[in-house]
Amino acid sequence: MATRRQLAANRRNAVQSTGPRTVAGKKVAALNALRHGLTSQTVVLPDEDPAEFERHAVHMSMYWLPQGQQENMLVEQIVHLSWRLLRLAKIEVGVLRVEYVRIEADARPHVVNLENVGPGAFAESTTKGILEKLCRYESSKEKSLSRTMRDLMFLQDRRRRQDRDPVTKASLLKDQSDS
Repeated sequence: MATRRQLAANRRNAVQSTGPRTVAGKKVAALNALRHGLTSQTVVLPDEDPAEFERHAVHMSMYWLPQGQQENMLVEQIVHLSWRLLRLAKIEVGVLRVEYVRIEADARPHVVNLENVGPGAFAESTTKGILEKLCRYESSKEKSLSRTMRDLMFLQDRRRRQDRDPVTKASLLKDQSDS
């Protein structure tokens, strides 16, 4: 338990350390705990191109042609999940590339068969558990993406059926006007 003097000192110190005050400072502080970005709330990371993300989002939106708030929300979720899967592939390549370089550097003084560098890098990454963790993230994101796409297709199919069926469409319009 802290003494009264320690509590008073803590309060005085807390007044001076208020954290970032500017918008830019707050954006930087929001990324303090970021490691790999696979589970982050921030979709586009500082080393990624926001314009590339926008192109990705536009292409997905053009493909799915969402109508209404629910479909738009699902397409946005698809955009975010697919972006993270693309990031995951880049991370995997980066992990293996680092291991390639390390193995080549370790082997330079010796005669090395370069055909063994790739499997060696894979084995080293597997031993460290890096690839297994990436695989779990990938599996989780793929399942979420698949489920979200299935939900969106269900909504769009239902909307198309309702658009074709004038009786259903009329009853839906009546229900909406009654509420």
